[in-house]
Amino acid sequence: LDVVAMRNIYPNEEITIDYGTNWENAWENHVKKWKVPRGSKEYIYPKDVHSKWNEPIRTREELLKNPYPANIDIVCYFDVSDDIQLVE
Repeated sequence: LDVVAMRNIYPNEEITIDYGTNWENAWENHVKKWKVPRGSKEYIYPKDVHSKWNEPIRTREELLKNPYPANIDIVCYFDVSDDIQLVE
């Protein structure tokens, strides 16, 4: 995906994309017709994760014994600034 700016973008400025009404209508239609996939016994809607599990995020070892449903992935992203040194 190449994005070309029509004006200067300043540091910390948020960039948004308008996909248009065709995309929005197709998405709304998809949401109305979507059903939980067959065989997904433990499916949970991502928006309901926090209300279902009022607990800290499970460790790697805990996930081996008690994994989240297959449709849920827990990830962590962090920014490593120039003034932070990573220790290996």
